[in-house]
Amino acid sequence: MAKMKDQAIVCNIGHFDNEIDVASIEQYSGRDQAAGRSRDLPDGKRIILLAKGRLVNLGCAPAIPAM
Repeated sequence: MAKMKDQAIVCNIGHFDNEIDVASIEQYSGRDQAAGRSRDLPDGKRIILLAKGRLVNLGCAPAIPAM
């Protein structure tokens, strides 16, 4: 995560929900920011996590209001 560019967009386009380690992103960001999409990293950078790390084609669909 330290090598990511500021405001990098992270999403899962794979087959399973475990392809992005969301727990590590939350731990690395230092606080629970589950309500929003962006995660502030300790070095001042920010990443944007789409669909909470779930499958983006399902999680960002307009019919799913929780995302």
